[in-house]
Amino acid sequence: MSDATDRTKGFLNIQVTAGADMVGHVAESARAAAESLDQNAPRLAGLVRIVAERAEEFSQDLREQSVNDLIKMASDFTRKQPAVVFGLASLVGFLAFGVLKSSMPELPGSRNALGSTSR
Repeated sequence: MSDATDRTKGFLNIQVTAGADMVGHVAESARAAAESLDQNAPRLAGLVRIVAERAEEFSQDLREQSVNDLIKMASDFTRKQPAVVFGLASLVGFLAFGVLKSSMPELPGSRNALGSTSR
């Protein structure tokens, strides 16, 4: 059991590092976008640079965390801010429902939101 747990944690730590790398790539892309926006929309470029900086900071912070650290941090946040966690979970649920509903084909004879029947 302990060996399986260690392997799982090792795999998850690799995934955390991969996620940090992905966030780093997003930050690089945001910086490139800011450079191309400089001439036509300097204010927007500044905002994009701020987002890139925050993403890079998040990426570095994520690299320094283990799975155990992230679980503890999430647990502490949930304990301190349950309303925020519940709100985010609800939002994700509504978004997932909307995506699933929009991707499902409409069946003949089913009712749409207006109550009329499709043919």
